[in-house]
Amino acid sequence: MLNENELIETPKYMDAELTYRDRIEALFSDQEFIDYMQKFWPKFVLTSNGMCTHNARLGQEVGKLRERALIYLLYRFLGEAIDQCPVDSNSVGVHEKEKDVSIFDRDVSIKTLTGKNGKYAPLKLSWVDDQEKAKEFIDNFKPTCDLLVACIDWGSESSIYYIDCKTQLEVLESLDADKRLVLTKGYTKGTRLHSSAWKGMLDHKDTLKIPIKWPEEQKDDNMLDQFWDMQYAKIVSGVDNEEMLELSEV
Repeated sequence: MLNENELIETPKYMDAELTYRDRIEALFSDQEFIDYMQKFWPKFVLTSNGMCTHNARLGQEVGKLRERALIYLLYRFLGEAIDQCPVDSNSVGVHEKEKDVSIFDRDVSIKTLTGKNGKYAPLKLSWVDDQEKAKEFIDNFKPTCDLLVACIDWGSESSIYYIDCKTQLEVLESLDADKRLVLTKGYTKGTRLHSSAWKGMLDHKDTLKIPIKWPEEQKDDNMLDQFWDMQYAKIVSGVDNEEMLELSEV
């Protein structure tokens, strides 16, 4: 028990008097937050993969489930400092659809990428109905959300990156138009960052990151069964449940 002369120190990132940039830098340098993400994020990804594996193939829905898991972890650590931003995809513009959460009252878009030995799939920025709309998005694009990008690299090391709007804009404006955004290839329609833009953002001095060491990918049937019993998909969508982190201790 604290006596009258002892005070509980408030983490710097929770100081509302600081600028947003100071708060997010404090969060990404906070050892407790770093340890927390390094411990739990790989386990939650493993569980998401198991839930989305059908006939030995990983389903496309895994990306959205991973994002919800990451939002849940942030919520468990930051509490009211983070606010999920549900949107009706039929009533908002393509730029607004990118907003997933608000952190310290700042709009943030969350992305997850899987790769091998540091090589990742292209970072997609938008999904649109047709190629003409995709081209319009490229022509008019200006960052409106900070990016929180979690890279997954089983059996290796990657990072969780935080790239604010200012950094994104600086990198994009330093490149020729054809090195900024490009159309996605294949049957899906949309846009992605050009590799030059993506590398420029990752290497920028103001990009924040937390290193993550990944074990070899494996399936933990026991843990997956427990998460199924707890209706994992509902939990990571915002239901507060202490058991989530307790099971991750396994």
